[in-house]
Amino acid sequence: VTEAVFRRDIGYVAQLSGDRVRHELERILGESAPETALAIADELGLLGAVLAGLSWTAEMGTAARGLRPAGSRAYLALLASGLPTPSDAGRLSARLNAPRQWAAAIEDAVNLRERLIDLSADGLAPSAVCAMLASLSPEAVQAWAALLGDSSAAVRLRDYHDRLRHVRPALGGDDLLTLGVPQGPRVGELLQELLAARLDGVVASRADEEALVRRRLPEHVE
Repeated sequence: VTEAVFRRDIGYVAQLSGDRVRHELERILGESAPETALAIADELGLLGAVLAGLSWTAEMGTAARGLRPAGSRAYLALLASGLPTPSDAGRLSARLNAPRQWAAAIEDAVNLRERLIDLSADGLAPSAVCAMLASLSPEAVQAWAALLGDSSAAVRLRDYHDRLRHVRPALGGDDLLTLGVPQGPRVGELLQELLAARLDGVVASRADEEALVRRRLPEHVE
């Protein structure tokens, strides 16, 4: 049935609105095994009719099985991960009239590919991993973790998605003011330092964080 529908619709894709194309794609991505429909759509040229260069590969199909039960935006990021350039990702977002979260999944899937070499470096601290990935959509991270299998980059991507991105310091801005940090940009700087220290295991408790903050204060402040 799916193939018959695709064959019927392929000649009309260019004439469809972005919203209509997106809704149809969302329906496919919401299936229990979207890789089957996406493989058929690719074979029939339907994906290329949406955007030249858009395709679904066997590697994506394998990764899709490892993504379950991820949401539709993770499968969307997986589909977009093969686009050659950020400009292509932007064109796909425009063609789909993509809302913000869809556009982020599409464009970050391409942007993340540029960071994979750095993400594979030996001795990379957790705080450095977070610095590389914090601006990217979780769905793009999920997609590349599934694509990369058991590589060191995939292990870091999964650790970031499942654990590191949820880490927070025990102290907040008000706590820093109470400890004597002057109001202003220094508060934000110290919160970032505390987060990095938490991620890297430099501090392990609220008391450790307070001691770190006090070490950063001018000598005349108790």
